[in-house]
Amino acid sequence: GYVWDLETAALIGPIEGHKAEVSKVRWNAVHGAWVTASEDSTLRMWNPDGSPLMKSEALKAQGRAGGGSDGEPSLMKLETEGFSAMAIQEESGAVIVGLSDSSVVLLDLAREVVLQVYRGHKDLVRSIACIPEKNQLITAAWDHSIRVWMAMPHAKRHSNAVPARDGAV
Repeated sequence: GYVWDLETAALIGPIEGHKAEVSKVRWNAVHGAWVTASEDSTLRMWNPDGSPLMKSEALKAQGRAGGGSDGEPSLMKLETEGFSAMAIQEESGAVIVGLSDSSVVLLDLAREVVLQVYRGHKDLVRSIACIPEKNQLITAAWDHSIRVWMAMPHAKRHSNAVPARDGAV
């Protein structure tokens, strides 16, 4: 993909890193970065100029120090055959994705941890909405169902985090 300046229509530069088709993209205001989901089973974060957001920058945006070298991009690989939906929790910057096994996963992409897994749909989740006022996630799936989930309270997110193993969840 490429990044273009919307005011001048000038090409800023290419976005390179995924090994397969990019299927989802969302803006993450907490990190000031784009989040992309690819058919290569990875999620990545990008600066507005198209350069990879480094782990150290992502952690700093969350008010955390350390945890990544300057040369290490924000990247998380999941055990999935693709992403069916994606949303961003505005207040925390957490990424929520629908996976090929019909589950929904709440992630801290900067720390590369799974915060919560939601199971119950019988087919792919096609849409995810965040309702911060009620601390809820709403998912709609091809199984003709809509589910309302309680999002994890901010204080519990860090204690229940499950680190990614060998680069995959």
